[in-house]
Amino acid sequence: MAIYKENFEVNGRAMTRTYSDEYRYIVRDGISYIEAIDPSEFNRTYVEGNPIEIVDDDYAIVGQIIMGERDMDFGDDYETMQQEFINIGKMLIGVDENDNS
Repeated sequence: MAIYKENFEVNGRAMTRTYSDEYRYIVRDGISYIEAIDPSEFNRTYVEGNPIEIVDDDYAIVGQIIMGERDMDFGDDYETMQQEFINIGKMLIGVDENDNS
């Protein structure tokens, strides 16, 4: 497990992206983040926290956003449509249901 930092520039300003290589939250001052992008001069320090857990609703939201249907009213077909967007979200993120690692 390690925390990685990547430096880059935005409009001439030095920035630092910080994230965990083990798909864990990074934590600073008791607040958990999936990743952080800070101005490099802030020199912020993070520690690794708990594993990031993604639930089916998260995958469904990804699917809806990618398909441009985020505000869609599913009506009576809610469960069927929700499952379809879960499947789309998992596919787009690259989740392999058979990977137990």
